[in-house]
Amino acid sequence: MAYSGGANNDHGGGTGDSSVNIFQSFFQQQALASLLIAADWRCMDCSQSFCNHSGYQRAQLLDQPVEALLSAESHTRLTHALEQCQPGMTALPPLTLTLRLQDGRELTTACQLSALYDEQHQLSACVLQWPALTTASESVLPFTATSHWDEQQRHREIVEHASDLLFLLEVTEDQRFRYLEINQAFELSTGIRREQLLGGCVGDFIAASEALVCLQHLHACLTEGATKEGQFTLQLRTGRRSYRWTLVPVRNPDGDIYRILGIAHDITEQQQHALSDQLQLTIFESLAQSAPLTQCLQRVVHYIEQVCPELRASVMLADDNNQRLHLGPAPSLPAEYQAAISDIAIAEGMGSCGTAAWRGEVVKVEDIASHPFFAPCRELALAAGLRSCWSEPIISLEGRVLGVLAIYQAQPGLPSPEHLALIHRASQFVAIAISRSHAEQVLRESEQRHRDVFNNSQDALYLLEVTSDQRFRYIEVNPAFERMTSSLPREQFIGHAPEDFMPEAIAAQINAMYRRCIAANTVVEEELSLATPNGQQIFHSTLVPIRNERDSIYRIVAISRDVTERRRAEQLLHLREQEFRALAELSPDAIIRYDCKGRRTYVNPTLIRVLNLRGRNIVGKRYDEWHVDGADPAYEQHLQQALSSGEACRATICHPTEAAQEPWRYVDFRFVPELDTHGQVASVLAVGRDITALKEAELQLRALADNSPDFVARYDSSGRILYLNTALIAFLQLDGLQQVLGRLPSELDPQHASAVLEQHVQNCIHSGRSDQLELYLQPEGVWHAIRVVPECDAEGRVNSVLVVGRDISEHKARAAALHESQTLLRELAARREEDLEAERKRISREVHDELGQQLTSLRMNLTLLRHEFGTHQPALNSRLNQTFALVDQTIHSVRNIAASLRPAVLDMGISLALEWLAQRFTEDSGLHCKLQLDDRVTLDEARAIVVFRVVQESLTNIARHADACTVSIRLRRQGALYKLRIEDDGKGFDTRSPRARRSFGLIGMQERALMLGGSMYLHSQPQQGTRIELHIPVEAHNEPVEALGS
Repeated sequence: MAYSGGANNDHGGGTGDSSVNIFQSFFQQQALASLLIAADWRCMDCSQSFCNHSGYQRAQLLDQPVEALLSAESHTRLTHALEQCQPGMTALPPLTLTLRLQDGRELTTACQLSALYDEQHQLSACVLQWPALTTASESVLPFTATSHWDEQQRHREIVEHASDLLFLLEVTEDQRFRYLEINQAFELSTGIRREQLLGGCVGDFIAASEALVCLQHLHACLTEGATKEGQFTLQLRTGRRSYRWTLVPVRNPDGDIYRILGIAHDITEQQQHALSDQLQLTIFESLAQSAPLTQCLQRVVHYIEQVCPELRASVMLADDNNQRLHLGPAPSLPAEYQAAISDIAIAEGMGSCGTAAWRGEVVKVEDIASHPFFAPCRELALAAGLRSCWSEPIISLEGRVLGVLAIYQAQPGLPSPEHLALIHRASQFVAIAISRSHAEQVLRESEQRHRDVFNNSQDALYLLEVTSDQRFRYIEVNPAFERMTSSLPREQFIGHAPEDFMPEAIAAQINAMYRRCIAANTVVEEELSLATPNGQQIFHSTLVPIRNERDSIYRIVAISRDVTERRRAEQLLHLREQEFRALAELSPDAIIRYDCKGRRTYVNPTLIRVLNLRGRNIVGKRYDEWHVDGADPAYEQHLQQALSSGEACRATICHPTEAAQEPWRYVDFRFVPELDTHGQVASVLAVGRDITALKEAELQLRALADNSPDFVARYDSSGRILYLNTALIAFLQLDGLQQVLGRLPSELDPQHASAVLEQHVQNCIHSGRSDQLELYLQPEGVWHAIRVVPECDAEGRVNSVLVVGRDISEHKARAAALHESQTLLRELAARREEDLEAERKRISREVHDELGQQLTSLRMNLTLLRHEFGTHQPALNSRLNQTFALVDQTIHSVRNIAASLRPAVLDMGISLALEWLAQRFTEDSGLHCKLQLDDRVTLDEARAIVVFRVVQESLTNIARHADACTVSIRLRRQGALYKLRIEDDGKGFDTRSPRARRSFGLIGMQERALMLGGSMYLHSQPQQGTRIELHIPVEAHNEPVEALGS
């Protein structure tokens, strides 16, 4: 197109030629190394960057043939490339050309070719650009087509079709900057059309804060008159774009700056690619450095969200069973939404993630607001600003679903091809990270298992290297090897041969064993007896030769075990066998040994004597091969049990003998299995003790129990009946013991008493402790005191329980009568106390009313007498004064007596009565008395009198005996009780002393509490004060509650 626009407008007084010269100057000052070549292969122009990197001056290059700058091969390659070009082609493949530099060196690098055509579509020129010659801070300026061959028009077309943003600004009189011209790249990058922008000023189309920064740079260029460069990011209609810019001041003929030429290169994609490359590099570094899986996944998520800020990413990991997905890194998702999707099932319809994992393919949800997959968490997703979601399964090389990569967007829609490529690339990163993590975990677990076996093996494990000179060097040993070699440090072995740290004789024996392994060329097992510092030791070693790729033995794996103790044990076992036979021959117990098939291998003389088997050979025979009529079958049953289970058992056997005097013998047999080295039963030792005498004694004791008036019962370890004596059988109206033998007590009588007895028997069996209880038996109406006693075997295990019961009905009746008598006595005492209190009240009132009135009348008469005769007779007046004092003292005494008998203030309520009593106590004793009263306390007269008297008695005792400094009284209501507490800080006393127990004051207070159904507590220790607590029920009780005491 022909050049037009701001350059021909009369904004700044310039001409079209000056605008073209400005753009020609711009081409020469662009940052990219560029060369303009005419159709006749002459150099027409070049950028200053090309001169800087090639070493030529611009004047040297003008009209120079291309052959002087390019090698012959490069010239041929360029000619061929131009022949392939056609008008309208904007993207040409890069060329690799060899450039001759000014100093004679040659530089081979990539070059970008742009062909320029005239209006007749004839090749008019071409532009060569070398990006590799441009530094990181320089711009790239590719060219497209032009129309005219003349120099001015060619520069216009180059500028118009340049990929860099070019703009020409006019400096107005008020120092504003008005757009005169922009190129096509400026329109495309900013999204602002040329007709909208031209004539407008800088800052009209961008934010105020960004405009301020732009204007600062423009003013700096204007005031300093120098070229300015920088980098800036703007929020435009096309999005957030980053530019690297250059501002060039343009002067008029008078030397004043009247225009500014701007060059900006859009580096947004370059930054995005750099950011993408950098983020991918961090991911690769994490994978290469075996970083934790979480860190790798976080970097992948960060990579997605940085490359495409409009996206939010999360990773869901499948569990080991591929049944559920668990949320991994999701930094941009709200916490509420993360909680909702933290654990979801892998199934069709379970969100886009669960469905993608189920199907094994990408699932795209265009609109979360309407898609059925998001029904369970739709509200949370919409509240989080999520409108669409795309989930790609993460699949391993084996085809197993490892998880899901979920991508969210704030607008409804489907992913673009670029998005899908990014997600697929990220899913591959995640798959590599998860697969690597799983492989490393399996490897770590395998290594740890082998390391645990190696380190915890009781055998010495070590690895030897066979050197070229046939030495044997240790390269790995386990802790057992260190212990076997007297706990020498591991460093003393690694890298050394036996002769380096062992005595010469021992090293020679060990090396000889290693050489025999190499010579045998197979696994070798040997035992060596070595003279070590710990004495003579025997080691059993297994040597396994290891071959290399040349089929030669280069290492030996060895396993050694110290069998010294084993050999000694075998010798000791032989010795013990001899000792056993010696002991068994002399043992008073019968001893029989059976082999694993139940055949007798040994019988000691005691068994032959007890069973009178002299002259009978029973060794080598099974039990069923030598059988006596009437033999107890329990013997063979327990023997077979010990042989099959490998556990010891015990039984009392009634065994027949061949002696006429004693046809039966009771023998307590214990069957003990003997195990071999593999834990299998090799033999069973039967040890029996003759308990015939003990059984006879037991029969005698049973006879005593049968004739006892008390009830006697015995139960086995499961609580079933073994024995009932005659009295108990008669009480239960049974026909005999056989009727109930082996049954539980509750099976005889399902009533409450039997269940209680059975429970106590079971408790005794489990705890091994004695117990006692009282049971009321119906319908007989009798009480029994029952004692439950465990019977234990030699190991302390309960094998039976003895229960003894005695009829205590008469004792219970006497106790009830005594309790009734005590109750009547307390009621009588309460009645006496009421009468006494009433008498005190009457006497107090009569003393106060009768005697008080008479004394008052006497004082009034004395007053009249003093007024009538006292003024004239001084002696009489003196006598009257003495009489007045005596009468006043008498009145005070009468009042005190009345108050002591029954304080009048007591009729006004317990609160006022206690306040009066505390005040009087303080006045009389001089001690501080603190009184705390609960407003909720309202006592009737009986309770008020008890509380008042207890406080009165307590204060009297404190004043007489406590030597206290302070006293506190507290009366409150707590639940169903009134609680009174009187406490002092005096010297206290021992409540267990006889004097304290005989104190009538304390006994009286306790009796007062009991009369109201309450209780009194006394707490005191020497030098720690005294505390008295009185608890009285709010509601009256028919019977008093026993005092709990101190």
